[in-house]
Amino acid sequence: MPTAALPEPTPSPSVLSIPGMAALPGMLSLEPFLTGSPELDEGALLYKFSYLSDGFTVLAYIAAPKDYLEQPAPYPVLVYNRGGHADYGAVEAILPASLAIHLQAVVVASQYRETHEGTGKDEFGGADLRDVLQLLDFIDQCAFADRDRIVMMGESRGSIMTFEVLRMDTRVKASIVTGSVPDLAAVYDWRGQTVKNMLKYRVGGSPEEVPAEYEKRSALLWADEIEVPLLVFHTEDDTRAPIAPVDAFVALLEEQGKDVRYIRQAEGGHCWKDWGIILEFFQEHTQ
Repeated sequence: MPTAALPEPTPSPSVLSIPGMAALPGMLSLEPFLTGSPELDEGALLYKFSYLSDGFTVLAYIAAPKDYLEQPAPYPVLVYNRGGHADYGAVEAILPASLAIHLQAVVVASQYRETHEGTGKDEFGGADLRDVLQLLDFIDQCAFADRDRIVMMGESRGSIMTFEVLRMDTRVKASIVTGSVPDLAAVYDWRGQTVKNMLKYRVGGSPEEVPAEYEKRSALLWADEIEVPLLVFHTEDDTRAPIAPVDAFVALLEEQGKDVRYIRQAEGGHCWKDWGIILEFFQEHTQ
């Protein structure tokens, strides 16, 4: 009988520096970028790049501590998933640079398709999920980034992207969410007509019209598929993402014996978080 084929070994990372990423398939442009903050620009290297995802142009940032090539081991990685949609809520340059310094990590952040000069349609967690998965593919090729120590952080709509990635990709080892949306239909019902119209356009209709599209964007309905440690922040006074679905999501994770920590408080507003707790969590899960 013929012997079973052995699985293909994971190729060794071939990119030795951030500028070297310019040669990766799918990369369109990569250039150094300054935040304008002397403190950040002295402590971190920041690059703006564009890449192909499903044939569309997507913009992104990558940042690292300035000594990232001088360390005996590669830095851990934070993949940051922004909130908002299209240009609204786009990542500001100071964020990846400051995160790189604060966490001592390589930080990558996609703007998602349809943002600034990007093309395609932002689907609020539809096909645009591949814009985030493509970043993980790039990290796989980078010797200066530890692909075995990847944490993902999602804020607001970015939590939808984060939960969906956790459902399908084992490369992320832990995750942080703030102002999260584990039940998109609940947000649709809770928010005003402007948000309802936006979701109809981006998702393809209302929850009644396209229930499957809302279900795949709602981790509350498939919490059993979340397998990595999760740090959750939310406040009672969040006026953009209701807290009740988050309470239910966390309770379900706890019932299933998942590794979840919930930081819940009365005030703080949308996407409140404690950076000290985030740093502790990040270090704990990237040791």
